[in-house]
Amino acid sequence: MSEVQSHPAKALLPTAGLLGLCYMSLAMLALSLTRLPNSVASIWLANAAACAFLVYAPRRQWPALLLAVALGNTAAELLFGDRLVVALFFSLTNVIEITLAAWLIQRSSLADHFFQSPRAMAKVMLSACTVPVMVGASLGALGLSMLGVGRYADLWLVWFASSCTGMVALLPLALLWRRLGSWALLEQFDLLISSALLLLAMSLSALTLLYLHFPFVYLTVPLVLVALYMNAANVALFNSSMAILISIMISLGYFIPPPFTEDWQSLLLYLPILVMLIPALLLAASMEQGRLREQAFRLSEQRFRGALEFAGTGFCLTTREGVITEANVRMCEIFGYSRDELIGMRNAELSHPEDIDIARSKAQNLL
Repeated sequence: MSEVQSHPAKALLPTAGLLGLCYMSLAMLALSLTRLPNSVASIWLANAAACAFLVYAPRRQWPALLLAVALGNTAAELLFGDRLVVALFFSLTNVIEITLAAWLIQRSSLADHFFQSPRAMAKVMLSACTVPVMVGASLGALGLSMLGVGRYADLWLVWFASSCTGMVALLPLALLWRRLGSWALLEQFDLLISSALLLLAMSLSALTLLYLHFPFVYLTVPLVLVALYMNAANVALFNSSMAILISIMISLGYFIPPPFTEDWQSLLLYLPILVMLIPALLLAASMEQGRLREQAFRLSEQRFRGALEFAGTGFCLTTREGVITEANVRMCEIFGYSRDELIGMRNAELSHPEDIDIARSKAQNLL
């Protein structure tokens, strides 16, 4: 059984209701931005949230949770004027994509510690963003092309890029939320500092998108700084917020990308967003890995010093030149020196004059 399956099952009805509400809200956000007159592209975040719900739910609850997803998706599509058959088709496509992504993440057994190493982060992101999104894009593009919306290849690329970007943007934060719970996640933030820095980063990012050329180069800077100096939850929050800000500004026409003559060229807009988001996630995972290794080293050192201090045998640590740097209580008792007196002495000073050459020879053999 995978680690994520060992979490206690949450009450099914409230969880399904919360999932349906979250999915419908995120779907409506994406649909409202996509259908604005100036909209070029939008990020589909809803599948990432649903995937996180499934990852931390027993599989016997998946049918009910997926039904909540389907109802939320269908309701959002109908509210925006789509035909029922179209809404049901998109709901089925998204359910398949979400199910496959959640299954692959559970199978990797990395959901509980994906922020603890770059390798774990990369594996979780690849599990969610490759095969599942390709399958969803293939089915979605097929349906849209049959309805005469556009060419299959162009639609496939846009669907894949939108869903993949949404997964990278929201999945880390959603996984942390579902694993820790709302209150425990809030405790990961210093509400004053995190809120102030997030507001500052969003304001500067908006100005960057409005007035600077090649803005995504500059937008990477605050995310990298957050990854270097703040915890994983902050990195996930800043990443998600930045992606949503960019999507809103593009859709509202405040950030105008180069003109596209083909649908597939919008892929050139998603790619810089991914390049902006991914390094911060990998850097945060690397920093967390370093912190965990440092904690493990300190714990190991404490255990070693404890074992050395209270051992029944005399022990001391020396440099290569034979200078004593540490000695335990028993060592002091044997030679009649205090610890402060022993530290700094040479081990040869503790040997019988006739044994000094032998001791030095054996020490050289050890080295």
